[in-house]
Amino acid sequence: DARGDFPGFEALKDRLVRAPILRALADARAPGAVRAWIQEQTNGVWDFDRIITSHFASPIQASPANVRAAFDYLFEEDSKK
Repeated sequence: DARGDFPGFEALKDRLVRAPILRALADARAPGAVRAWIQEQTNGVWDFDRIITSHFASPIQASPANVRAAFDYLFEEDSKK
């Protein structure tokens, strides 16, 4: 491929991903608050089909389930306890 080989691209393509720096700094400091906020935004009250991001081309297609999936790591920590 003329564009080069980018390992991991297929794993990230077509899905939302929480920025690693935010996972390390913001989410690690207040995981309960972030979990509560994500639950509030994705609990089915708002049936959105796109979101506007702060730093990338917007809007992008995303459902509440897509947003929740980007934060699954916060909920998996609870299930390990």
